[in-house]
Amino acid sequence: MDMIEDNIPGPSFDMASLSDFPSGSSSGLDFLPAGSQPSPRLLGPLGEVKPIEGSSESWQWVLGQLKSYPRAFAEQSQTLFIHPHLYRDSMPRSIRAAFGASSASCLLSQSNRIMLFRLIDIEVLQLLQNNEPNLTLLDELARLQALVLYQTIRLFHGGIEQRMLAEQQQTVLMSSALKLLARSQAELQKAEAVCWASWILAECIRRTALVVYMLYGVHSIVRQGICIGFHTLVALPMSTAFNSWNSEADHLNQPEPTRTITYEMFTEGWPAMPRKLLPLEKFLLVPCKGINTIEAYDIPESVVV
Repeated sequence: MDMIEDNIPGPSFDMASLSDFPSGSSSGLDFLPAGSQPSPRLLGPLGEVKPIEGSSESWQWVLGQLKSYPRAFAEQSQTLFIHPHLYRDSMPRSIRAAFGASSASCLLSQSNRIMLFRLIDIEVLQLLQNNEPNLTLLDELARLQALVLYQTIRLFHGGIEQRMLAEQQQTVLMSSALKLLARSQAELQKAEAVCWASWILAECIRRTALVVYMLYGVHSIVRQGICIGFHTLVALPMSTAFNSWNSEADHLNQPEPTRTITYEMFTEGWPAMPRKLLPLEKFLLVPCKGINTIEAYDIPESVVV
């Protein structure tokens, strides 16, 4: 599987693997990488920063999707990786705070940006330093999803200081995603088949991991011409039961609701036929096949015969 190059000069991919990340943490969020402690206010003025923009239509589309998640969460209480039922029965404090920050980011202005990024600094630091034991899977997922939303706001709306912090903390998010995946596979695999709520939790963990690696991978391609974590990204699992996301009835009708394949297997085996593509399909296919190719196969439901 290759990422499309589309006018990006000579991209190469790093050899990240599951063994590259720190171990020994129960939650995956209770350590800080070197250099991530200082507050951005101590770094001093670093000048104006240009917005992150892709060098091709395909990368612009992917960046637009990533950039949209805080607003989507604020306006719709859901995103590609946050199911609308995920927090129906329990809403951890971390995701409540992220909802507030996401809502505030929709109203970002010169008057409130200092307040917003101070809030994000405090919340991120608290999440990274919190060593609370015996967290549930939902609690850990909420913390990781909150971090994804905060780092997205930092990367797309922040200044140089905010982007630097988001980049310095990428290993924390990547490591946390892998640990959460491993725990989910151990605890939820059997329950996924018969319990839609368990499948939703497991699927949100899988999708959040994909978004973490896509966020930092695409950001690094656009900024540096390399894809950080590429070899881990293509090995991440994804469910083959796409329709289970829609309803419990659809989930119970799936012949293999717990079956997963790697991202690479999905792109290589994708059936190229005209039909209405699901949002997750399009998000995962555009980076490796290009927006023009994918949109040629993505037709409105009203046209599907």
